[in-house]
Amino acid sequence: MNRSCAREARTLSRWLPRLTPPWAWSVWGLLAVLAVAIVLYKPRTVTHNYREACRAWFAGAPIYQEGVHGFLYLPQAAILFAPFTYLAHPWGELLWRVVGIGIFATAGWRLALLLGQRARPSLFSLVTLFAIPTALSSARNGQMNLVLVAMMTLAFVSLATRRWNTAVCWLCLGVALKPLMAVPIVVAVVAYPRVLRPLAVGLIVVALSPFATQHPSYVVEQYNCCLEKLLSASQPGAANPHADLFGLVSSLGWQAPMGVQTATRTAALALLPLVCLWTRRRRNSARTALVCLTLTAAYLTLFNPRAENNSYVLLAPSLGGLAAVGLVRDHRRAVGWLMALAVFGIAGSYELSGGPNFWLSPLMSSLVLVYVVGEIVAGRRRPRRARQRVVPRPRPAGVTVTPSLAAVEGAVQGDHDLTVVIPAYNEAARLPATLTALACWLEAWGVDYRVLVVDDGSDDGTARVAGDFGPRFSTLMTEPRGKGAAVRRGVLAATGRVVAFTDADLPYDLRALRTAYEWVCAGRCEVVFGARDVPGAANHAPRRLTRSAASFAFRRLTRRLVSRRVTDTQCGLKVFGKGAARSIFSRTRLDGFAFDAEVVWLCHRLQLPFRRVPVTLVNEYGSSLSVRRHAVPMLFDVLRLPWLHRSGDERPIAAGADEVSFRRAVPSRPGVEKPRVAAASAAIGR
Repeated sequence: MNRSCAREARTLSRWLPRLTPPWAWSVWGLLAVLAVAIVLYKPRTVTHNYREACRAWFAGAPIYQEGVHGFLYLPQAAILFAPFTYLAHPWGELLWRVVGIGIFATAGWRLALLLGQRARPSLFSLVTLFAIPTALSSARNGQMNLVLVAMMTLAFVSLATRRWNTAVCWLCLGVALKPLMAVPIVVAVVAYPRVLRPLAVGLIVVALSPFATQHPSYVVEQYNCCLEKLLSASQPGAANPHADLFGLVSSLGWQAPMGVQTATRTAALALLPLVCLWTRRRRNSARTALVCLTLTAAYLTLFNPRAENNSYVLLAPSLGGLAAVGLVRDHRRAVGWLMALAVFGIAGSYELSGGPNFWLSPLMSSLVLVYVVGEIVAGRRRPRRARQRVVPRPRPAGVTVTPSLAAVEGAVQGDHDLTVVIPAYNEAARLPATLTALACWLEAWGVDYRVLVVDDGSDDGTARVAGDFGPRFSTLMTEPRGKGAAVRRGVLAATGRVVAFTDADLPYDLRALRTAYEWVCAGRCEVVFGARDVPGAANHAPRRLTRSAASFAFRRLTRRLVSRRVTDTQCGLKVFGKGAARSIFSRTRLDGFAFDAEVVWLCHRLQLPFRRVPVTLVNEYGSSLSVRRHAVPMLFDVLRLPWLHRSGDERPIAAGADEVSFRRAVPSRPGVEKPRVAAASAAIGR
């Protein structure tokens, strides 16, 4: 399986690099130019409903008319459309389309960032290819659906990355623009209960916001009219068929009674969030977000009584995401062909049928829904391998081991080329994708490797994940003391000739790991530090302004207090020779996020030769480091490093019986311990 995975990756690499992000962004720019040209030379728009409602609101006139057509949104939508209403024609029309396309493109980019790791540029290109055809009509008409699906996508991406407040903002803004956002809100509350409290506050703010622009009696009156309007519009009747599931059924010759339609829609709405919750408990966060987005979009198209062919733009990001994951990540071309068929059927619905129809788009949406449900069911039936139990090696008679090392003794058995240590805390959702990608890459490399996941007291089943990946993967369970303590326990338990550690979200391109491994094996150095601030390094992941500012300040501090040569101490990729790893981590004292700075400090203190390798940052969504919670403790830890490692206060592991006993208990291959390391260890011990 791994060989076929590598072969498929090489095949796709022949054409995927041609689809670069600049190319994809230029296509989105071309779409915006095309929409602007259509507005200027052949106007076809629905925004007049938004403009009339906006002017009526600020004039104190009724914004809702009788019938099932017209303005079918909350009063907040009329207020938010004010900047586009009061611009001179046609600049308001043009700005509305440019903003809508820009938000939609940004949502596709963020979805690609979430779904991919090292192949994200190609993922964004594929999302672009599959999303644009279905978005053309909505972008041309200036419909609210384009902005709605963009905010829905951004909300699910934020939920997957645990940015709860950001997700709440997108959900609240979306429901203010269109009431259909109520369905994603229900899904979010059930599948992600953490958003319930901030979402309740946000919805209250949204509900009260119209009172800031008009008299309270007028606002209450318009709210009542809005409720009546939405209730009447939700039952268009048989005389007004729409392109939903029952429009597809009626095209086959059977007209479902209204009672049956209402019951079916209600049952589907009750089942939707439960399926999403079930998926979140069994899939990683990225796949869960894609499944939730697809199921929600399918519900809003198949079970919306007012669905039109243009409404199927709601499926556009889902089709692009499913195609990108199927082609690039899972190497399943059949998925790409299925999504291409759905895009072709939805985008060419009018042309293929020779006129208006109510069956082709629902049929394509149904096919996508069946595929996603089938994947969920197949994932449920996939058998789980038994967890690999590690039996500790018996200790030789008369050997004593210090308690801290005895706890980790025997966690990884056997000698091999490389041990990769991954600290994890509540990573059950994201870890399967990380281990799958890591295994595929290491197998293609051909190195004899082991992966040790150090569970830092998780309570979500993280300890069970590694057992599903075979004998090369194992788990070391520890008490929840912090990332530094978890890495220390894992490195001391590793028996590979080279030891590396990285984060659970696999944030760096693994080519840097191979380069560092080759340097250590060639004897060019004992330690290799990943660096994001050297020539050759690249950053493909967006960062928050506060995170960038805090990182800059911390680098300036560590440059003065820790090392002038290793200025990026916090890079989450470091590689060690076996002897250097034992010499350093047997002396580390910090349990928090500042342990990286302590590792650099000890490397200088032991006078170990080191080098820096440029890394490519491809993902920073999974970082659990919080500037607000961890900045002050990290600063305090760095300031007390000289006190922790003052002369005469080193741990008694560098030399003497304790270190000898540990080496006897966990034997290593001859020649791994460098004389330079042993001499430095003895000097520190004295």
